[in-house]
Amino acid sequence: MDFINQIVTSIVAGGAAVAFLWPILKGLISTWMDDRLKRELQGLVHIQNKEIERLRAELTKTFDRASKLNHREFEVLPDTWATVSGAFWAVHGFVHPFQEYPDVGAMTEPQKAEFLASTELQGWEKDKILHSTDQTREYIDVIYWHRFSRARRLVAEAGSCLAKSGIFIEDSLREQLDELLRRSNVALIEDETNKRSPPLRPQDRLTAAVNWMRTDGPKALGQAETAIKKRLWNAS
Repeated sequence: MDFINQIVTSIVAGGAAVAFLWPILKGLISTWMDDRLKRELQGLVHIQNKEIERLRAELTKTFDRASKLNHREFEVLPDTWATVSGAFWAVHGFVHPFQEYPDVGAMTEPQKAEFLASTELQGWEKDKILHSTDQTREYIDVIYWHRFSRARRLVAEAGSCLAKSGIFIEDSLREQLDELLRRSNVALIEDETNKRSPPLRPQDRLTAAVNWMRTDGPKALGQAETAIKKRLWNAS
């Protein structure tokens, strides 16, 4: 503005003598203002372009992160589902009130020897069965704890798998799977409590968790399966 003020001051001081120069001066002023405005606009455009590039980089980084997480979820979901559903069905079968066992007492000695050799029982457990007055009942009592240990181990393995992969799984779906495992574990505890307690009357037995496994459990598992299918198809 100092430059313009000097020109205006000179014009006022010179009066009519400088009227002849006004068109020239007007052109110079216009050119100067145009150049200055152009430089300011270029500066603004440069700043704007830098901001656009920064935002583009942030968006790209966010998209890449989301894409990697989505891909990781796609990788871990099938294995997580396999372990959780496998544990659920193991507990479901274990706590079901209707169980089938071989009639060990009705077997011949060679049949007993062959059958017991095919089981996971320890030697002392086999001897306990063979020396029992009710071999079938003894077999049921002994094999119970092997089946219980297996079901509990599968639930623990599924819980460990979910804990490791849960960070990559959508929150509501992870909560569904976690609830299935929690319910399965409670059913095991309930069944074990009934087993360790003195003979209980049917009305005194703990049944809430076991009943859930039989009725609402498969429905909850089906809902989780449907949710997983949607996630996998959306991620593919």
